[in-house]
Amino acid sequence: MSSNSDRATSMVEVMDDGSISMDDDITEVDYKQQSRTHTARSSAGSTSSNGTGTKRQKDISPCYVCGAKANGYNFDQITCESCKAFFRRNALKSMEKFRCRNNDSCVVTSVTRKRCKRCRLAKCFQVGMRKEWILTDEEKTLKRQKIVRNRMIKQQAQLSLQQQTNATVHSTLQINTKTIEVSF
Repeated sequence: MSSNSDRATSMVEVMDDGSISMDDDITEVDYKQQSRTHTARSSAGSTSSNGTGTKRQKDISPCYVCGAKANGYNFDQITCESCKAFFRRNALKSMEKFRCRNNDSCVVTSVTRKRCKRCRLAKCFQVGMRKEWILTDEEKTLKRQKIVRNRMIKQQAQLSLQQQTNATVHSTLQINTKTIEVSF
């Protein structure tokens, strides 16, 4: 008599393209092993739909500086919000201002990143963050003004389009009303 773990079962797998794959000669142990592998692979990153109905793996890269969850490109590198803000505040300062107690050999991680500013800033430059991309106060003001200006232009265009649509609907209703009156 065979044990439960050696019992043969059939496995059905739905592929990314919607096709179905069947494997009739798989043991329960193999099935459990494959299920664990599939679960581990699918939980490694989140999935997102690409508009065609199929799902693809969404890459979530770690921060190049500290390894925390990154939110996007900042100063030409993938970083977290914390390292982005740190770099913006400190990149234009002289490295001589910061001191390291460990002879410039600190390991920068998401847990240790606040312990040594010098090593963290050095790592920012080492991974390729660009201090030239930091906006001055004047550039920030101009950028904000441009955003406000563009937002107002967009709102005015939407309002104008809505008014045109309302006018078209109103004239169509008037024409239809006159047609109905004439036919009676």
